[in-house]
Amino acid sequence: MYRPRIALCYTGGKDSTLALHLLLHRPDLLTSLLHVDHAPADSLARPPHTVRLPVAAPQSQSDLPYSLATLVTFAPPQPSFLSHPVPVIQAQARAMALPHVMAEVCGPDYAASYAACIARLNVDILVTGDMMDICGGFMTRAAAAARVPLWCPLWDIARGVVWDLVLDVFKMSVVITCVHTRKFYRTFAHQEKLARATAALLALPMAAQQGSGSGGSLGAEVEHDEALMMMMMDHDDHFVSLSPSLSPLRESSVASSGMDLEVAPSSSSSRKRQASPTLAGSPPPARRARKSAAAPAATTTLDDVDDLVAASSLAPSDADAQLAVARAHAHATVGRIADRALVRDWLDAAAVLDGVDVAGEMGEFHSMVVSAPLFVRGTVVLDLHGSSVDPSGEYVHVVVDDCRVVPM
Repeated sequence: MYRPRIALCYTGGKDSTLALHLLLHRPDLLTSLLHVDHAPADSLARPPHTVRLPVAAPQSQSDLPYSLATLVTFAPPQPSFLSHPVPVIQAQARAMALPHVMAEVCGPDYAASYAACIARLNVDILVTGDMMDICGGFMTRAAAAARVPLWCPLWDIARGVVWDLVLDVFKMSVVITCVHTRKFYRTFAHQEKLARATAALLALPMAAQQGSGSGGSLGAEVEHDEALMMMMMDHDDHFVSLSPSLSPLRESSVASSGMDLEVAPSSSSSRKRQASPTLAGSPPPARRARKSAAAPAATTTLDDVDDLVAASSLAPSDADAQLAVARAHAHATVGRIADRALVRDWLDAAAVLDGVDVAGEMGEFHSMVVSAPLFVRGTVVLDLHGSSVDPSGEYVHVVVDDCRVVPM
């Protein structure tokens, strides 16, 4: 029986990697959890009529109702992607032992260039990890011009389900590679205020002890502990109660699909950069990054983050101070591995305070996956050289010196 050939648009981020894992590793979840077969007829989530999705997880990729022809990355000539470096994308493809091609697109008629590239792929279906239309239907028109059906299995997915699948089902290691600082102004300001208030409260017992006897010190310590407890309870209750990433499907569809969703316990205080085998270099607690005389002037290493935060002001009328605080926290965020604590303390809080999309669909942040079930040849290790601000001044991104696939 003929199996349709699929090309998947791949950037190496969590969305395209998630779409790939659903197609090749757990296509049964497309029906049992995402219900793409019951999506409206005009929805991009609905599979093309040539695809009959399995109801159970396949034993091998040969059991799938389609075959993956290639991963494809559309890029201009001599691309220099800051959030999704091409060498990292190529390393990811090697780690998954999957074919990958770069499709060069040029202006001024980018729609025609994309359509020509899609046609040259010689596939029956083009798949993307898009969840919503943010480009006025550009890819839909390009695929239609190439006469290739477009399928977006994540279209209109609940954002909490995205993180359920990424972190709990497929247990991916996702590195935050870029942050749009202005999208997180209120969130980063809140984190700054919380950090300073915590530091001030922690200093109360010592100050009280220096200024009075032991009785006064004990009283101050009790007062301090109670104040700190109330502040942290206030912080957690506010965001957990409004948390968009607490998926409504976790109690219904998740149970019926038989998914194993083990959520690792996390603490609101676990905001420090965590050590990871996928990020090479000195231990993160030491807050060190390799320095080079050839590094651009805008490069900021981990050594500078604490100084930036300490030097920044939170005066609401001072736009430069707001930007400094946002950049400082963005520098501290890029390069981190996304986990439940990061989603809760940063993205869920930002959904409430700044109205961001917790999956980053409006460009609030970008990511790269370095480990996942399909990475059969090993983990992608990134050699990070701190972080930098892009020429527009809007984005903070990691600086990747090198990357390699390390067998597991």
